[in-house]
Amino acid sequence: MLMWPFSVELRPMAEGPGQVSASSSVPVYERAHSKHSGPRLVTHYLDRLGIGQRWTQLGEQHGIKVVDRMIPPGHGWCRAMHVPEALWPDGADLCVRVEWFPDPEIEKGRLDLFEAHWRDRVAAVVMGLESVGFVVQLPGPKQSPTDRRGADLLVYRLVEGAAPVSLPADGWAHLERYRRRPPGWREGTPEGAVRDRLREAGMLSRVGGAAAYFARELDRFLWPPYSSEAAYVGWCPVEGASLKGYRLAMSRLDAFLHAAGYEVKVHPRPWALGDVPYVIAYRIAGEPRA
Repeated sequence: MLMWPFSVELRPMAEGPGQVSASSSVPVYERAHSKHSGPRLVTHYLDRLGIGQRWTQLGEQHGIKVVDRMIPPGHGWCRAMHVPEALWPDGADLCVRVEWFPDPEIEKGRLDLFEAHWRDRVAAVVMGLESVGFVVQLPGPKQSPTDRRGADLLVYRLVEGAAPVSLPADGWAHLERYRRRPPGWREGTPEGAVRDRLREAGMLSRVGGAAAYFARELDRFLWPPYSSEAAYVGWCPVEGASLKGYRLAMSRLDAFLHAAGYEVKVHPRPWALGDVPYVIAYRIAGEPRA
């Protein structure tokens, strides 16, 4: 729970024929397809609580529905997004990232009014999601309304008997929430460092049917505690790859990253053909580069 002082009034929106994102029935959640079914389920509850990404049909043109968001003034709105399973808290069987976006008119106004709006509405989102059975936490570097941005929440559901994870108070104290992006910012980034290592090892581009790997940015909100850098690193399967090929490619990547001095978080379930497998590579603050 957030400990800020706040006043909250949640007003679930009335049903109407023009609302196209909510459903009268609860969407089915499938752990095997959590990338899509998890955000869909949480979006359902956000809509029911009146804090979601409701869409209203404004008309129809050439058989295509014309829609727009129905956002109550002063509320802002929320979006649920997939979180890689390697980063799910222990005991979670569903986990998403919920982004809260402030009311644009308040965001452009006085800072003191925006700060009150930010604290009240983030607290309202937390209370609403907790009221329907989710655990809500704010990991990562400290989030503040002074950044003039929204807020990110880690929202998850626990298996029976599991307890919420405890977030270390100082786990991200060494990091700023948002990365500064000066000219040439792509150089010296965590994903850039991994990409350089992959390039040096001949693993970045596919030559003669060999495996091709990649490294992408991972938002600091999702970095493991005490890490000084982190990246989303994966493998692009070759055409016709077998499950054995998947295992060999990921074993090679795991060995490569450990040899380069990285810690690795892995996907908890076996890969299926058609997946694009990945790991989370990170370094603990204070550890030297290999």
